[in-house]
Amino acid sequence: MESDGCSSDIHISSQEDIINLNCSCDDAHNDQIYITNFTGELDYPHCSNLQTIDIRGSPGLKKISFPDLNRLGELLIHDATELENISLPYLYPNSPGYIDPYFDLLGAPNLKNVTFGDITVFSELNLASRHIYEYSFSNITSITALVVCYDYHFENLRSVVTLQIAGNYNQYFEMLRMFSNITSLQTLTLTDVGGNIYFGNSLLVNNSLIIENCYSNVIGYLPIYDIKKIDSVGSDLRASNNTVTELNFRQLTTVSGDISIYNNTNCTLNLNQLSDVASLSLVDNVNTTLPWFPRLQRASNIHIRGYIDTSPGPNIFPALTAVSGNVTIEAWNDDFNCSKLVDQYQSGLIHNLACNGTNNITETNTGSSPGNTSPELSQGAWAGIGVGIGVFVIGTVTGMVWLLLRLKRWKNELIERIRQREALQEHHRNSLEMNHEPPNLNLLLESDGTGIIREKPDDHLREAGGRAIIAEHPDDHIRELPVPPAELEGAPNAGRRT
Repeated sequence: MESDGCSSDIHISSQEDIINLNCSCDDAHNDQIYITNFTGELDYPHCSNLQTIDIRGSPGLKKISFPDLNRLGELLIHDATELENISLPYLYPNSPGYIDPYFDLLGAPNLKNVTFGDITVFSELNLASRHIYEYSFSNITSITALVVCYDYHFENLRSVVTLQIAGNYNQYFEMLRMFSNITSLQTLTLTDVGGNIYFGNSLLVNNSLIIENCYSNVIGYLPIYDIKKIDSVGSDLRASNNTVTELNFRQLTTVSGDISIYNNTNCTLNLNQLSDVASLSLVDNVNTTLPWFPRLQRASNIHIRGYIDTSPGPNIFPALTAVSGNVTIEAWNDDFNCSKLVDQYQSGLIHNLACNGTNNITETNTGSSPGNTSPELSQGAWAGIGVGIGVFVIGTVTGMVWLLLRLKRWKNELIERIRQREALQEHHRNSLEMNHEPPNLNLLLESDGTGIIREKPDDHLREAGGRAIIAEHPDDHIRELPVPPAELEGAPNAGRRT
Protein backbone atom coordinates (compact mmCIF):
# COMPACT_ATOMS: atom_id res chain seq x y z
CA MET A 1 0.00 0.00 0.00
CA GLU A 2 1.19 3.51 -0.75
CA SER A 3 2.05 5.61 2.31
CA ASP A 4 2.28 9.04 0.83
CA GLY A 5 -1.22 10.11 1.80
CA CYS A 6 -4.45 9.25 3.50
CA SER A 7 -7.54 8.97 1.36
CA SER A 8 -11.07 8.46 2.59
CA ASP A 9 -11.01 4.87 1.25
CA ILE A 10 -8.38 2.73 2.95
CA HIS A 11 -7.63 -0.75 1.58
CA ILE A 12 -5.89 -3.29 3.77
CA SER A 13 -4.75 -6.79 2.91
CA SER A 14 -2.18 -7.41 5.64
CA GLN A 15 -0.87 -6.09 8.93
CA GLU A 16 2.04 -4.52 7.04
CA ASP A 17 -0.39 -2.30 5.18
CA ILE A 18 -1.58 -0.91 8.48
CA ILE A 19 1.96 -0.30 9.71
CA ASN A 20 2.95 1.47 6.50
CA LEU A 21 -0.19 3.57 6.39
CA ASN A 22 0.73 7.22 6.77
CA CYS A 23 -2.53 8.43 8.22
CA SER A 24 -4.79 8.02 11.20
CA CYS A 25 -8.57 7.83 11.45
CA ASP A 26 -9.65 10.73 13.60
CA ASP A 27 -12.64 13.00 13.95
CA ALA A 28 -11.54 15.08 10.95
CA HIS A 29 -12.08 12.17 8.58
CA ASN A 30 -15.00 10.11 7.46
CA ASP A 31 -12.92 7.11 6.46
CA GLN A 32 -13.95 3.75 5.09
CA ILE A 33 -11.67 0.77 5.57
CA TYR A 34 -11.93 -2.20 3.19
CA ILE A 35 -10.25 -5.40 4.36
CA THR A 36 -9.72 -8.14 1.73
CA ASN A 37 -7.59 -11.32 1.56
CA PHE A 38 -6.48 -10.83 5.16
CA THR A 39 -5.25 -13.80 7.23
CA GLY A 40 -4.38 -14.05 10.90
CA GLU A 41 -5.03 -11.19 13.37
CA LEU A 42 -5.76 -7.56 12.43
CA ASP A 43 -4.81 -4.81 14.91
CA TYR A 44 -5.47 -1.18 13.94
CA PRO A 45 -4.49 1.33 16.66
CA HIS A 46 -4.71 5.15 16.55
CA CYS A 47 -8.03 5.14 14.78
CA SER A 48 -10.88 6.92 16.59
CA ASN A 49 -13.56 7.58 13.97
CA LEU A 50 -14.70 5.45 11.06
CA GLN A 51 -17.72 5.41 8.84
CA THR A 52 -17.31 1.83 7.60
CA ILE A 53 -15.34 -1.33 8.25
CA ASP A 54 -16.01 -3.69 5.34
CA ILE A 55 -14.47 -7.19 5.45
CA ARG A 56 -14.77 -9.33 2.32
CA GLY A 57 -13.09 -12.44 0.99
CA SER A 58 -10.98 -13.09 4.09
CA PRO A 59 -11.79 -16.61 5.25
CA GLY A 60 -8.44 -16.84 7.07
CA LEU A 61 -9.08 -13.75 9.25
CA LYS A 62 -9.25 -14.79 12.91
CA LYS A 63 -9.36 -11.57 14.98
CA ILE A 64 -10.16 -7.88 14.55
CA SER A 65 -9.08 -5.24 17.06
CA PHE A 66 -9.59 -1.45 16.95
CA PRO A 67 -8.50 -0.51 20.48
CA ASP A 68 -8.88 3.27 20.04
CA LEU A 69 -12.06 3.38 18.00
CA ASN A 70 -14.75 5.61 19.55
CA ARG A 71 -17.34 5.91 16.80
CA LEU A 72 -18.32 3.55 13.98
CA GLY A 73 -21.19 3.77 11.48
CA GLU A 74 -21.12 0.34 9.79
CA LEU A 75 -19.44 -2.98 10.42
CA LEU A 76 -19.96 -5.37 7.48
CA ILE A 77 -18.49 -8.88 7.51
CA HIS A 78 -18.72 -11.22 4.50
CA ASP A 79 -17.02 -14.60 4.11
CA ALA A 80 -14.91 -14.43 7.29
CA THR A 81 -15.59 -18.04 8.15
CA GLU A 82 -12.73 -18.38 10.70
CA LEU A 83 -13.33 -15.08 12.49
CA GLU A 84 -13.78 -15.71 16.21
CA ASN A 85 -13.16 -12.37 17.95
CA ILE A 86 -14.15 -8.73 17.39
CA SER A 87 -12.75 -6.23 19.88
CA LEU A 88 -14.13 -2.66 19.81
CA PRO A 89 -13.93 -1.93 23.53
CA TYR A 90 -14.27 1.86 23.51
CA LEU A 91 -17.14 2.52 21.19
CA TYR A 92 -19.32 5.38 22.42
CA PRO A 93 -23.04 5.69 21.99
CA ASN A 94 -23.81 7.94 19.04
CA SER A 95 -24.40 11.59 19.82
CA PRO A 96 -27.58 13.33 18.63
CA GLY A 97 -27.43 13.89 14.89
CA TYR A 98 -25.44 10.74 14.18
CA ILE A 99 -27.05 7.69 12.60
CA ASP A 100 -27.23 4.68 14.89
CA PRO A 101 -24.71 1.98 13.89
CA TYR A 102 -25.52 -0.83 11.51
CA PHE A 103 -23.64 -4.09 12.18
CA ASP A 104 -23.96 -7.03 9.76
CA LEU A 105 -22.16 -10.10 11.11
CA LEU A 106 -23.94 -12.73 9.04
CA GLY A 107 -20.67 -13.74 7.32
CA ALA A 108 -18.95 -14.80 10.58
CA PRO A 109 -20.53 -18.13 11.56
CA ASN A 110 -17.81 -19.01 14.10
CA LEU A 111 -17.78 -15.71 15.94
CA LYS A 112 -17.45 -16.37 19.68
CA ASN A 113 -16.44 -13.16 21.42
CA VAL A 114 -17.65 -9.65 20.62
CA THR A 115 -17.00 -6.43 22.49
CA PHE A 116 -18.98 -3.38 21.37
CA GLY A 117 -18.10 -0.98 24.19
CA ASP A 118 -20.98 1.16 25.47
CA ILE A 119 -23.25 1.14 22.43
CA THR A 120 -26.88 0.76 23.52
CA VAL A 121 -28.82 1.59 20.35
CA PHE A 122 -28.51 0.03 16.89
CA SER A 123 -30.32 0.80 13.69
CA GLU A 124 -29.71 -2.76 12.46
CA LEU A 125 -27.94 -5.70 14.02
CA ASN A 126 -27.50 -8.96 12.13
CA LEU A 127 -26.00 -11.81 14.15
CA ALA A 128 -25.53 -15.28 12.70
CA SER A 129 -22.98 -16.86 15.03
CA ARG A 130 -24.02 -19.86 17.02
CA HIS A 131 -21.67 -19.85 20.00
CA ILE A 132 -21.17 -16.39 21.45
CA TYR A 133 -21.21 -17.21 25.15
CA GLU A 134 -18.46 -14.89 26.34
CA TYR A 135 -20.40 -11.77 25.51
CA SER A 136 -23.90 -10.93 26.64
CA PHE A 137 -25.62 -8.05 24.83
CA SER A 138 -26.72 -6.66 28.16
CA ASN A 139 -26.04 -3.02 27.20
CA ILE A 140 -28.36 -2.92 24.20
CA THR A 141 -31.75 -1.36 24.89
CA SER A 142 -33.09 -0.56 21.42
CA ILE A 143 -32.70 -2.05 17.93
CA THR A 144 -34.66 -1.02 14.88
CA ALA A 145 -34.08 -4.29 12.99
CA LEU A 146 -32.59 -7.36 14.65
CA VAL A 147 -31.66 -10.61 12.94
CA VAL A 148 -30.40 -13.15 15.44
CA CYS A 149 -29.48 -16.81 15.47
CA TYR A 150 -31.35 -17.51 18.72
CA ASP A 151 -28.59 -18.20 21.20
CA TYR A 152 -27.87 -14.64 22.35
CA HIS A 153 -29.13 -13.03 25.51
CA PHE A 154 -30.67 -9.54 25.34
CA GLU A 155 -31.44 -8.94 28.97
CA ASN A 156 -32.23 -5.21 28.69
CA LEU A 157 -33.54 -5.04 25.15
CA ARG A 158 -36.95 -3.38 25.32
CA SER A 159 -37.62 -1.88 21.92
CA VAL A 160 -37.46 -3.76 18.61
CA VAL A 161 -39.25 -2.76 15.43
CA THR A 162 -38.46 -5.85 13.34
CA LEU A 163 -37.22 -9.11 14.86
CA GLN A 164 -36.13 -12.06 12.73
CA ILE A 165 -34.94 -15.20 14.44
CA ALA A 166 -33.25 -17.57 12.01
CA GLY A 167 -30.71 -20.33 12.16
CA ASN A 168 -29.83 -23.96 12.44
CA TYR A 169 -29.29 -24.64 16.11
CA ASN A 170 -29.32 -28.07 17.78
CA GLN A 171 -29.18 -27.19 21.46
CA TYR A 172 -32.41 -26.26 23.21
CA PHE A 173 -31.52 -25.26 26.75
CA GLU A 174 -29.42 -22.11 26.35
CA MET A 175 -32.12 -19.50 25.79
CA LEU A 176 -33.97 -19.09 29.06
CA ARG A 177 -33.59 -15.28 29.15
CA MET A 178 -33.31 -14.42 25.50
CA PHE A 179 -35.90 -11.63 25.17
CA SER A 180 -37.09 -11.20 28.71
CA ASN A 181 -38.08 -7.48 28.49
CA ILE A 182 -39.56 -7.00 25.02
CA THR A 183 -43.25 -6.07 25.21
CA SER A 184 -44.02 -5.00 21.64
CA LEU A 185 -42.59 -5.03 18.13
CA GLN A 186 -43.76 -4.47 14.59
CA THR A 187 -42.87 -7.70 12.82
CA LEU A 188 -41.76 -11.07 14.17
CA THR A 189 -40.36 -13.72 11.83
CA LEU A 190 -39.16 -17.19 12.82
CA THR A 191 -37.31 -19.04 10.04
CA ASP A 192 -35.41 -22.36 10.18
CA VAL A 193 -35.51 -22.37 13.96
CA GLY A 194 -34.77 -25.66 15.71
CA GLY A 195 -34.43 -24.57 19.34
CA ASN A 196 -36.46 -22.85 22.02
CA ILE A 197 -37.44 -19.18 21.97
CA TYR A 198 -38.49 -17.36 25.12
CA PHE A 199 -40.18 -14.04 25.79
CA GLY A 200 -40.47 -12.84 29.34
CA ASN A 201 -43.70 -10.84 29.01
CA SER A 202 -46.94 -10.67 27.08
CA LEU A 203 -46.13 -9.50 23.58
CA LEU A 204 -47.95 -7.31 21.05
CA VAL A 205 -47.02 -7.84 17.39
CA ASN A 206 -48.24 -4.68 15.69
CA ASN A 207 -47.73 -5.88 12.13
CA SER A 208 -47.08 -9.43 10.91
CA LEU A 209 -46.14 -12.75 12.52
CA ILE A 210 -44.46 -15.32 10.26
CA ILE A 211 -43.32 -18.82 11.25
CA GLU A 212 -41.87 -20.97 8.47
CA ASN A 213 -39.54 -23.91 7.87
CA CYS A 214 -39.04 -24.53 11.58
CA TYR A 215 -38.35 -28.05 12.86
CA SER A 216 -36.85 -30.09 15.68
CA ASN A 217 -33.24 -31.27 15.46
CA VAL A 218 -33.54 -33.37 18.60
CA ILE A 219 -35.25 -36.73 18.29
CA GLY A 220 -38.30 -36.95 20.48
CA TYR A 221 -38.11 -33.29 21.48
CA LEU A 222 -40.74 -30.70 20.61
CA PRO A 223 -39.12 -27.24 20.51
CA ILE A 224 -40.91 -24.49 22.39
CA TYR A 225 -41.55 -21.20 20.62
CA ASP A 226 -42.77 -18.84 23.28
CA ILE A 227 -45.43 -17.46 20.95
CA LYS A 228 -47.98 -18.40 23.59
CA LYS A 229 -47.32 -14.97 25.12
CA ILE A 230 -48.44 -13.08 22.01
CA ASP A 231 -51.72 -11.28 22.74
CA SER A 232 -52.53 -9.73 19.36
CA VAL A 233 -51.30 -9.45 15.77
CA GLY A 234 -51.94 -6.19 13.91
CA SER A 235 -51.80 -7.63 10.40
CA ASP A 236 -51.39 -11.23 9.14
CA LEU A 237 -50.31 -14.44 10.84
CA ARG A 238 -48.72 -17.09 8.63
CA ALA A 239 -47.32 -20.49 9.65
CA SER A 240 -46.16 -22.79 6.84
CA ASN A 241 -43.85 -25.74 6.13
CA ASN A 242 -43.06 -26.40 9.78
CA THR A 243 -42.33 -29.89 11.11
CA VAL A 244 -42.65 -31.20 14.69
CA THR A 245 -43.36 -27.70 15.94
CA GLU A 246 -45.54 -26.34 18.69
CA LEU A 247 -47.75 -23.60 17.26
CA ASN A 248 -49.19 -22.63 20.59
CA PHE A 249 -51.09 -19.31 20.36
CA ARG A 250 -52.97 -19.80 23.59
CA GLN A 251 -53.03 -16.06 24.54
CA LEU A 252 -53.77 -14.73 21.06
CA THR A 253 -57.15 -12.98 21.01
CA THR A 254 -57.19 -10.73 17.93
CA VAL A 255 -55.66 -10.89 14.45
CA SER A 256 -56.57 -7.82 12.40
CA GLY A 257 -55.53 -9.48 9.14
CA ASP A 258 -55.66 -13.11 7.98
CA ILE A 259 -54.55 -16.33 9.65
CA SER A 260 -52.99 -18.79 7.18
CA ILE A 261 -51.68 -22.08 8.60
CA TYR A 262 -50.84 -24.57 5.85
CA ASN A 263 -48.51 -27.39 4.77
CA ASN A 264 -47.31 -28.14 8.30
CA THR A 265 -46.48 -31.68 9.42
CA ASN A 266 -46.89 -33.30 12.82
CA CYS A 267 -47.45 -30.02 14.65
CA THR A 268 -49.58 -29.02 17.61
CA LEU A 269 -51.90 -26.06 17.26
CA ASN A 270 -53.77 -23.97 19.82
CA LEU A 271 -56.01 -20.96 19.06
CA ASN A 272 -58.41 -21.30 21.98
CA GLN A 273 -58.53 -17.58 22.85
CA LEU A 274 -58.98 -16.23 19.31
CA SER A 275 -62.10 -14.04 19.06
CA ASP A 276 -61.65 -11.83 15.97
CA VAL A 277 -59.94 -12.46 12.62
CA ALA A 278 -60.38 -11.24 9.06
CA SER A 279 -60.04 -14.64 7.37
CA LEU A 280 -59.14 -18.00 8.89
CA SER A 281 -57.49 -20.66 6.72
CA LEU A 282 -56.17 -23.98 8.10
CA VAL A 283 -55.46 -26.34 5.20
CA ASP A 284 -53.32 -29.37 4.36
CA ASN A 285 -51.59 -29.85 7.71
CA VAL A 286 -50.53 -33.51 7.72
CA ASN A 287 -50.63 -35.46 11.01
CA THR A 288 -51.86 -32.32 12.72
CA THR A 289 -55.15 -32.15 14.57
CA LEU A 290 -56.97 -28.93 13.82
CA PRO A 291 -58.44 -27.36 16.97
CA TRP A 292 -61.88 -26.05 17.76
CA PHE A 293 -62.44 -22.33 18.36
CA PRO A 294 -64.40 -21.88 21.60
CA ARG A 295 -64.22 -18.05 21.60
CA LEU A 296 -64.23 -17.13 17.92
CA GLN A 297 -67.00 -14.58 17.33
CA ARG A 298 -66.36 -12.82 14.02
CA ALA A 299 -64.61 -13.63 10.75
CA SER A 300 -64.96 -12.70 7.10
CA ASN A 301 -64.22 -16.18 5.72
CA ILE A 302 -63.31 -19.56 7.22
CA HIS A 303 -61.68 -22.45 5.34
CA ILE A 304 -60.66 -25.61 7.20
CA ARG A 305 -59.28 -28.70 5.45
CA GLY A 306 -57.74 -31.48 7.48
CA TYR A 307 -58.29 -33.71 10.50
CA ILE A 308 -60.62 -31.81 12.85
CA ASP A 309 -60.80 -32.43 16.59
CA THR A 310 -64.21 -33.97 17.31
CA SER A 311 -63.84 -34.25 21.09
CA PRO A 312 -65.91 -31.08 21.76
CA GLY A 313 -68.68 -32.35 19.46
CA PRO A 314 -70.07 -30.72 16.32
CA ASN A 315 -70.09 -27.22 17.82
CA ILE A 316 -66.56 -26.12 16.87
CA PHE A 317 -67.62 -22.42 16.81
CA PRO A 318 -69.87 -22.13 19.89
CA ALA A 319 -69.40 -18.36 20.31
CA LEU A 320 -69.88 -17.42 16.65
CA THR A 321 -71.93 -14.27 16.00
CA ALA A 322 -71.25 -13.53 12.31
CA VAL A 323 -69.33 -14.80 9.28
CA SER A 324 -70.05 -12.40 6.43
CA GLY A 325 -68.44 -14.51 3.70
CA ASN A 326 -68.03 -18.27 3.23
CA VAL A 327 -67.47 -21.13 5.67
CA THR A 328 -65.91 -24.15 3.96
CA ILE A 329 -65.24 -27.28 6.04
CA GLU A 330 -63.41 -30.19 4.35
CA ALA A 331 -62.95 -32.72 7.13
CA TRP A 332 -60.51 -35.57 6.57
CA ASN A 333 -62.12 -37.60 9.36
CA ASP A 334 -65.44 -39.22 8.53
CA ASP A 335 -66.89 -38.72 12.01
CA PHE A 336 -67.08 -34.93 11.78
CA ASN A 337 -70.66 -33.76 12.25
CA CYS A 338 -71.89 -30.70 10.34
CA SER A 339 -75.24 -30.39 12.15
CA LYS A 340 -74.30 -27.45 14.36
CA LEU A 341 -72.83 -25.55 11.43
CA VAL A 342 -76.08 -26.14 9.54
CA ASP A 343 -78.01 -24.69 12.49
CA GLN A 344 -75.78 -21.62 12.50
CA TYR A 345 -76.26 -21.30 8.74
CA GLN A 346 -80.03 -21.55 8.99
CA SER A 347 -80.12 -18.99 11.81
CA GLY A 348 -78.17 -16.50 9.69
CA LEU A 349 -74.88 -16.55 11.64
CA ILE A 350 -73.12 -18.04 8.62
CA HIS A 351 -73.83 -16.45 5.25
CA ASN A 352 -72.73 -19.36 3.03
CA LEU A 353 -71.80 -22.88 4.15
CA ALA A 354 -70.21 -25.93 2.53
CA CYS A 355 -69.48 -28.88 4.84
CA ASN A 356 -68.59 -32.44 3.81
CA GLY A 357 -69.16 -34.19 7.13
CA THR A 358 -72.23 -36.07 8.31
CA ASN A 359 -75.56 -34.23 8.63
CA ASN A 360 -74.23 -31.68 6.21
CA ILE A 361 -76.14 -28.97 4.43
CA THR A 362 -76.12 -30.81 1.10
CA GLU A 363 -78.52 -33.35 2.59
CA THR A 364 -81.08 -30.62 3.27
CA ASN A 365 -80.91 -28.81 -0.10
CA THR A 366 -78.49 -25.95 -0.24
CA GLY A 367 -79.77 -22.45 -0.90
CA SER A 368 -79.33 -18.86 0.08
CA SER A 369 -79.27 -18.01 3.74
CA PRO A 370 -82.75 -17.45 5.19
CA GLY A 371 -81.53 -14.69 7.49
CA ASN A 372 -83.61 -14.33 10.64
CA THR A 373 -86.21 -16.97 9.72
CA SER A 374 -87.01 -19.87 12.02
CA PRO A 375 -84.35 -22.61 12.10
CA GLU A 376 -87.11 -25.22 12.64
CA LEU A 377 -88.01 -25.23 8.93
CA SER A 378 -85.86 -27.37 6.67
CA GLN A 379 -84.24 -26.07 3.52
CA GLY A 380 -86.71 -28.13 1.48
CA ALA A 381 -89.58 -26.40 3.24
CA TRP A 382 -88.10 -23.02 2.51
CA ALA A 383 -87.60 -24.02 -1.13
CA GLY A 384 -91.25 -25.13 -1.31
CA ILE A 385 -92.39 -21.87 0.23
CA GLY A 386 -90.34 -19.96 -2.31
CA VAL A 387 -91.79 -21.93 -5.23
CA GLY A 388 -95.32 -21.47 -3.84
CA ILE A 389 -94.84 -17.75 -3.51
CA GLY A 390 -93.54 -17.60 -7.06
CA VAL A 391 -96.51 -19.56 -8.43
CA PHE A 392 -98.92 -17.38 -6.43
CA VAL A 393 -97.37 -14.18 -7.79
CA ILE A 394 -97.40 -15.46 -11.38
CA GLY A 395 -101.02 -16.65 -11.01
CA THR A 396 -102.09 -13.34 -9.51
CA VAL A 397 -100.48 -11.32 -12.29
CA THR A 398 -101.97 -13.60 -14.96
CA GLY A 399 -105.43 -13.34 -13.40
CA MET A 400 -105.26 -9.57 -13.23
CA VAL A 401 -104.22 -9.34 -16.89
CA TRP A 402 -107.07 -11.69 -17.92
CA LEU A 403 -109.57 -9.71 -15.82
CA LEU A 404 -108.48 -6.40 -17.37
CA LEU A 405 -108.80 -7.82 -20.87
CA ARG A 406 -112.23 -9.29 -20.00
CA LEU A 407 -113.42 -5.99 -18.52
CA LYS A 408 -112.33 -4.19 -21.65
CA ARG A 409 -114.23 -6.68 -23.79
CA TRP A 410 -117.38 -6.33 -21.60
CA LYS A 411 -117.11 -2.56 -21.87
CA ASN A 412 -116.95 -2.69 -25.67
CA GLU A 413 -119.92 -5.10 -25.78
CA LEU A 414 -121.93 -2.87 -23.43
CA ILE A 415 -121.21 0.24 -25.52
CA GLU A 416 -122.25 -1.62 -28.66
CA ARG A 417 -125.50 -2.76 -27.03
CA ILE A 418 -126.26 0.78 -25.87
CA ARG A 419 -125.66 2.08 -29.39
CA GLN A 420 -127.93 -0.58 -30.89
CA ARG A 421 -130.67 0.21 -28.37
CA GLU A 422 -130.37 3.94 -29.05
CA ALA A 423 -130.58 3.30 -32.78
CA LEU A 424 -133.65 1.11 -32.31
CA GLN A 425 -135.33 3.75 -30.16
CA GLU A 426 -134.48 6.41 -32.73
CA HIS A 427 -135.98 4.30 -35.50
CA HIS A 428 -139.13 3.66 -33.43
CA ARG A 429 -139.49 7.34 -32.64
CA ASN A 430 -139.11 8.27 -36.30
CA SER A 431 -141.75 5.75 -37.28
CA LEU A 432 -144.18 7.24 -34.78
CA GLU A 433 -143.55 10.76 -35.97
CA MET A 434 -144.02 9.97 -39.67
CA ASN A 435 -147.86 10.50 -39.51
CA HIS A 436 -147.58 13.93 -37.92
CA GLU A 437 -144.53 15.22 -39.64
CA PRO A 438 -145.32 18.44 -41.55
CA PRO A 439 -144.51 18.44 -45.22
CA ASN A 440 -141.36 19.98 -46.39
CA LEU A 441 -142.55 23.20 -47.99
CA ASN A 442 -139.33 23.59 -49.83
CA LEU A 443 -140.35 20.66 -51.98
CA LEU A 444 -143.80 22.17 -52.91
CA LEU A 445 -143.79 24.07 -56.18
CA GLU A 446 -146.57 26.13 -57.86
CA SER A 447 -147.21 25.70 -61.54
CA ASP A 448 -148.86 29.09 -61.78
CA GLY A 449 -146.27 31.11 -59.93
CA THR A 450 -148.31 31.29 -56.72
CA GLY A 451 -147.50 29.84 -53.34
CA ILE A 452 -149.22 26.90 -51.87
CA ILE A 453 -151.13 27.14 -48.63
CA ARG A 454 -150.89 24.16 -46.34
CA GLU A 455 -154.31 22.83 -45.44
CA LYS A 456 -155.06 22.94 -41.76
CA PRO A 457 -156.34 19.88 -39.99
CA ASP A 458 -160.08 19.43 -39.47
CA ASP A 459 -159.83 20.16 -35.78
CA HIS A 460 -159.29 23.80 -36.65
CA LEU A 461 -162.65 24.13 -38.49
CA ARG A 462 -165.96 24.71 -36.96
CA GLU A 463 -169.41 25.24 -38.44
CA ALA A 464 -171.38 28.45 -38.05
CA GLY A 465 -174.77 28.57 -39.61
CA GLY A 466 -174.19 25.64 -41.86
CA ARG A 467 -170.97 26.81 -43.39
CA ALA A 468 -167.42 26.13 -42.66
CA ILE A 469 -165.53 28.75 -40.80
CA ILE A 470 -161.83 28.75 -40.55
CA ALA A 471 -160.70 29.25 -37.00
CA GLU A 472 -158.54 32.22 -36.52
CA HIS A 473 -155.12 31.84 -35.07
CA PRO A 474 -153.21 34.44 -33.28
CA ASP A 475 -151.03 36.66 -35.33
CA ASP A 476 -147.90 35.12 -33.97
CA HIS A 477 -148.81 31.91 -35.76
CA ILE A 478 -148.98 33.58 -39.19
CA ARG A 479 -145.82 33.79 -41.27
CA GLU A 480 -145.21 34.77 -44.78
CA LEU A 481 -144.10 32.17 -47.19
CA PRO A 482 -141.22 33.02 -49.40
CA VAL A 483 -141.85 33.82 -53.02
CA PRO A 484 -142.28 30.47 -54.67
CA PRO A 485 -139.92 29.49 -57.36
CA ALA A 486 -140.97 29.45 -60.96
CA GLU A 487 -143.47 26.82 -61.88
CA LEU A 488 -141.87 23.62 -62.86
CA GLU A 489 -143.13 21.32 -65.47
CA GLY A 490 -144.89 18.36 -64.01
CA ALA A 491 -145.38 19.91 -60.59
CA PRO A 492 -148.78 19.19 -59.11
CA ASN A 493 -151.29 22.01 -59.00
CA ALA A 494 -152.49 22.27 -55.45
CA GLY A 495 -155.10 24.85 -56.45
CA ARG A 496 -154.60 26.92 -53.40
CA ARG A 497 -153.19 30.37 -52.86
CA THR A 498 -152.25 32.33 -49.86
